[in-house]
Amino acid sequence: WSEISDGPVTVYYYGPTESRAQTILRVTNMTVEQMGKVLGLEAVPPIRVIAYNNSRHMAAALPPRSAAIRQDLITEGQAWPDKRVVLVMAFSPQVEGIGSHEIVHVVVADATKAAYGVVPTWLNEGLAEYGNLDPGITYDQALNYAIYTRKLKPLWYLARFSGDPNDIIIGYGQARSVVQYLVRQYGPEKIAALMKALQETMDIDRALQKIYAFDTYGLDSQWRLSLGLDPFP
Repeated sequence: WSEISDGPVTVYYYGPTESRAQTILRVTNMTVEQMGKVLGLEAVPPIRVIAYNNSRHMAAALPPRSAAIRQDLITEGQAWPDKRVVLVMAFSPQVEGIGSHEIVHVVVADATKAAYGVVPTWLNEGLAEYGNLDPGITYDQALNYAIYTRKLKPLWYLARFSGDPNDIIIGYGQARSVVQYLVRQYGPEKIAALMKALQETMDIDRALQKIYAFDTYGLDSQWRLSLGLDPFP
């Protein structure tokens, strides 16, 4: 393994991937700086990024999953916030988006501290996509499909993602759209306040009520109305 460092980020790589490692280092540091401000952090402790050359090498470091999920939903990035480690597929065409997305999970853990375990997946993944420097269109397409086919789940069903790979991809699209709505409608500074409220309440509904004066149902309803959809009763 070789390594390169800048700011709080160190990238470990092997083989002919130095240029990709440089790219990963650049985008992850940009993401740490930008999302650190959004999440209200003054400083971010060191983070290690492990860059793999191929999926076979990376698979050995990933947790076991069902055969269906493994076949239909290829993992090209994984964050371990408690270890302050991010795994990235260096040769993916979306390496900039993968690196920036995964690094946000570590920064969210820094912002929520002991409350990280109660951060709902829709908020965690929505923030990671909000901080994604190269988001692509896959999740937007999945969200549009779910709206058209009426497959959108209530937001409180997305406290943890579940279902088949299509459901999970739709969940990412929905999470990104909801967080974008929060920031667009109420400003980015309230995201940092929400992180602090989560530390105090250890409950997403009470934290939302404290900062925004509505709970998960209220947020879901507002977001649906902003898309021209009817809210749930």
